[in-house]
Amino acid sequence: RTWTVAETPIAHNNASSGIFSITRGNEQQVVVVGGDYQHPQRASGIAAFSRDGGHSWQLSAEQPGGYRSAVARVKESLLAAVGPTGEDLSQDFAAHWKHTDPLDLNAVAFVDSRTGWAVGPHGTIARFVHRNGFEIHYRRPRLERQPTASAVAD
Repeated sequence: RTWTVAETPIAHNNASSGIFSITRGNEQQVVVVGGDYQHPQRASGIAAFSRDGGHSWQLSAEQPGGYRSAVARVKESLLAAVGPTGEDLSQDFAAHWKHTDPLDLNAVAFVDSRTGWAVGPHGTIARFVHRNGFEIHYRRPRLERQPTASAVAD
């Protein structure tokens, strides 16, 4: 197999915008997320999907809540996307997204259909737990103040 370039409807107007993550369902289902990390609140042209192995692409009818740095398949048609403005879930393989949490996260992966992990800035670690819906349990480490160069010199 070789790589083939495909045009997608994801916004890519400058060096800080474009596709930042990709995941697959079956052989023909592909989802991409991204946006512009310098303007994380912009919520258009963030997510797209393909049902024909990446030959043609369609924007999600309901977009995630801003720039998304990562997307992961949880199970069947359930997806999670994360970014600095929070987390979104899609229950229809990216046709529609629902913003579910404002926690700033950078990457996400699922161990199985009930448990996933995500990480964010300053050592944030989040665990996705599925009970009657997904809940996010997170730990943000206490930031110790680092000595400044002038304090070390004194």
